[in-house]
Order: sequence, then C-alpha cells, then structure tokens
Amino acid sequence: MPEDDDRVLDVEDSPYLRRQRQPEVRRSRLNRRTTAGLKKVLLVMAALAVVCLAAWRAVRFGLDDPLFAFSTKHLEIAGSNYVSSRQIAEKFAGDVGRSIFRIPLERRRVMLEEISWIESAAVARVWPGLIRVRVRERVPVAFIKTATGLALIDGQGVVLERPARANFTFPIVTGFSERDTLEARRDRMRVYLALIEDLDRDGGHYSLDISEVDLSDPEDARILVAGRDAHDAVLVHLGNSNFLPRYRTYLAHIAQWRQQFKKIQSVDLRYERQIIVNPDRR
Repeated sequence: MPEDDDRVLDVEDSPYLRRQRQPEVRRSRLNRRTTAGLKKVLLVMAALAVVCLAAWRAVRFGLDDPLFAFSTKHLEIAGSNYVSSRQIAEKFAGDVGRSIFRIPLERRRVMLEEISWIESAAVARVWPGLIRVRVRERVPVAFIKTATGLALIDGQGVVLERPARANFTFPIVTGFSERDTLEARRDRMRVYLALIEDLDRDGGHYSLDISEVDLSDPEDARILVAGRDAHDAVLVHLGNSNFLPRYRTYLAHIAQWRQQFKKIQSVDLRYERQIIVNPDRR
C-alpha cells in the first residue's frame, strides 16, 4: 500500500496543473487592455464632439451675428483710377445686410470683370469684417469713333467709356463697324500696336505726328499725318510691315513734294522702289 501511496500525486503540488491556469491570467489581462483601449477611444470621440460643437457654434456666429453684417463701408478698394467706387459698390448691392461670410466672392469677381474698364479683379475676406477688392484696369491706346461720339479702346479691342476727369493724347482709329466682334477688333488693334511700336522705335516718337489711323484694311495701315494746318494733312499708306523705314521715306521727301504740288492728298509707300503721290487737284 505504501507503494500505491507513492503513485498518488498531490493535486495542489502538480506543476502541470499550475501551468493550465496561465491562459486564464492572459485572458484577464487582455480584457483589461481592451477596456482601457475602449476608454481612450471614447475620450477621443468625446473630445472631437466638443471640438465639432464649438466649430459649429463659431460658424453659426459668423453667419448670423449682426457683427458681420455687410455694408458698402466694409469695402476696401485698391487699384482703381478710372472705375469709380460707386461702380464697384453696385456689384455688392445685393449683399448689404448679409453676413460677409455668405458673400460669394468668385461670383462677385466675375461681376466686377464685366465692367469694361476692369481687366481683372480679386476679391477676398479680411478679418474681422472687410471685403477687399483689388482691380487691374485696362490701358487705353487710342480713340475710336462710336455712334455716341469718341470713346477709348485698349490693345485687346475693348471699347472703354471716356472718364469724366482724364486727358489722353492718342490717334483716332477708324475702320471699325458696330457689328464687329471683339476678335475682329482685336485683330485690327494688333496692326495698330505694331505700327505705333515701330514708329516709336529708336526714340523717334513719330506716332505723335499721327492724328488718325485707318484700319479698315489689315494689309494696309493708313495714317493721317498732321500738316501745317488742319487742311494740310496727308494720308500715307504704309502697308502691313516696315512701317518706320517707309515713314522715314515720307519725311525725307515731303518737303520736295510740297514744292511740286500745291496740296497732296495721299502718298502710297507700300511698293518697293516706287512711290505714288496723289496730289489734290481741287
């Protein structure tokens, strides 16, 4: 019997049975870690909810509080010389009383660029309650005859109203039609700009001699050169290139031609080694 007693193992002292309890310890630790992780997630979500609520309240404050109600005195305008502040403010007339945060800036920019004098515009909000408008105005280069009188025109063919208080010294361009598209006017103005640039090359400033430029034929820029008086002007055909050399030819011979003819109606310089002088027979 003692031998049989030696084979009996004490349950409490068995190392194998103690090892079988370890998974229960691991599961307990895992549960504690999972619980801690969930608490962290809940804390983060609660913090985000607080931030979102604060942001929502801030947005509603900006959109609805009378502090941010727009009026034209909140307009800051820069870059305008010939466009009046009134013209610019008119584009924001529908926004008066509205929160500045509700003003559609891109739409207002497009509306500003519909003003003929404005080539480009930028509109921005400036804290705490300003709308800043910066414009770049068009640069006129000539006068143009319209149905209502003389207007201005820029190098892109855009017709501009004459400002009330501004003095310009430009030639008058003719040869346009009321039915001309912007593209058609732009093409003719390219000829005009090339002509003026060439005549003023090398510091000659010969464009100051011109009172009128006829652009009806893009292949022949015709200039009206001022004479000794208003009745002594000469129409000079310069073609579509070599404007400066041809005009210098005119200057070199005009005194001689005036001695030969009492009055000269036109001079055609478009042809190589040939000058056609058309005297006025009246």
